[in-house]
Amino acid sequence: TNVLTSPSGYITGTGGYILESGNATSGGSVTPWAPITPKGRPYRTKDVYFSDSMNGWVVGQFSRIAKTITGGTTWSEVEPLPDLQAGELNAITFKPGGAFGVCVGEIDNATDMPKILFNSDVLNSQDWTSPDSISGLDTKTPWDLRAVTWTGAGSTSHFWAVGHPGLLLHSTDDCVNWNAFVPPGMTPTQLSILGFEGVAFHDPNNGVFVGTKGVGRYAAAYNVTGNNVTWNELNMSAIGPSATFLDVEIFGATAYIVGEDRSLASPLGYLLTSTLSGTTWSALTVVASGVWKSASKNVQSAIARVASSTRRNVGTFTGDWL
Repeated sequence: TNVLTSPSGYITGTGGYILESGNATSGGSVTPWAPITPKGRPYRTKDVYFSDSMNGWVVGQFSRIAKTITGGTTWSEVEPLPDLQAGELNAITFKPGGAFGVCVGEIDNATDMPKILFNSDVLNSQDWTSPDSISGLDTKTPWDLRAVTWTGAGSTSHFWAVGHPGLLLHSTDDCVNWNAFVPPGMTPTQLSILGFEGVAFHDPNNGVFVGTKGVGRYAAAYNVTGNNVTWNELNMSAIGPSATFLDVEIFGATAYIVGEDRSLASPLGYLLTSTLSGTTWSALTVVASGVWKSASKNVQSAIARVASSTRRNVGTFTGDWL
């Protein structure tokens, strides 16, 4: 889900499940999450993006893309229409203003490349198209993109997409062409043991990538200074090595990372932060953690439960984390 400037939020999940939070009350609290029942076909959704309170997009099963102009109460599919032989689209994002969108997902069986679709003007066109090229990948690996982001003002045509196994793609021309990226100091074999779940950029030269390394957590910072590109693992000692990271978002100079540790007797969900100073990110700090429970069924972790069906974005919040 993405965060709007208004105090509302949306979460999507398996089986077309959509939750909406209401506006903040005068006392500063937020109305409880309430389900939205979309009219029309059910959608097994993986990600959602709202450019304002009425206009939003979801992606999911069978490479489905759908939009709403009614704040989520009704949805309509857009082309290319769902294909029962196609994999899932896992993530969608837009440039500010909501006109330029891109979504990514599992391997495209027609090309043996990870699925990428983009639309440079959704306000006037229904045409979501594939890129001209994806370079630097073989056609024998089951590529699976999990997240995509725009790098921000100052380099308006740059996007990054990440996934499994060790999948890092960079576009410098508004998604028309993509190139595989191998971090400096790493080999493709070393990269292949990583699984990327989230990516976010502070500016075009500073980004954070999170996911897994084998059975444990992984987070790294990307920096470009002049012609020098660096890739450094963040200090992750705040949580145990068996934890995994699920997503990251950056607000201001702070990166917010969500994660989980299912190896514990009582699995925990985490919210961690890191702050950018110059070109260096601080050691990760745990700002919230806890065991999450459901009255109706055993839920190992609320963060993990959301992560299994969709990406999550984290926004600034002045109240308590519950």
